Amino acid sequence: MKDIVVVAEGQHSYQSTDPELIKIQEIPTFLPIMRGSLNIPNMRDPDVLDKLDSKEVLKMCLRYQEHMKQCAEAVAFDQNSLTNRTKEMDFAIAALTNMMTDHQKKYAKYAEQIMKINEMSQTLKRCQMAVDQLLPLMDRLNSVLPEEQRLEPFSMRPDRSTTDEQASSSRHSSVSSVH
Repeated sequence: MKDIVVVAEGQHSYQSTDPELIKIQEIPTFLPIMRGSLNIPNMRDPDVLDKLDSKEVLKMCLRYQEHMKQCAEAVAFDQNSLTNRTKEMDFAIAALTNMMTDHQKKYAKYAEQIMKINEMSQTLKRCQMAVDQLLPLMDRLNSVLPEEQRLEPFSMRPDRSTTDEQASSSRHSSVSSVH
């Protein structure tokens, strides 16, 4: 230490005394009853077995056995409750899976029906295009015919007056059936 020159002493940090650490430090050190269990050579104590009261050791062992039995019963109870809860969850998950599968099948049928509707819509559009191409040809053919053989002009649109009459008559019939 002769070669080290201290210019300024550092601050000493005083640790607060923790009451639990104080209690632990107050516990006296002790050795096991059977010193041979320390695995230290020459620590055999042959007289220890003579010093132990067999009745007290038996009581201690029975008490330990009872304690272990209670712990085992608690663990078994917890395991059984976990097993039952797991079975309940499995049942709930299976029910949800079945319900979701049914929904999926139902929505697959809906999707199939929508596809059929789309196909029918495409077919109707093709039919409309064919009719739209056919109408000018019919008008041209009709104009070529002699006057007495000509047909009245063909229209795919419903007549407004007949549609309005049908709608008003259906309204009147539904109102009269209510009264």
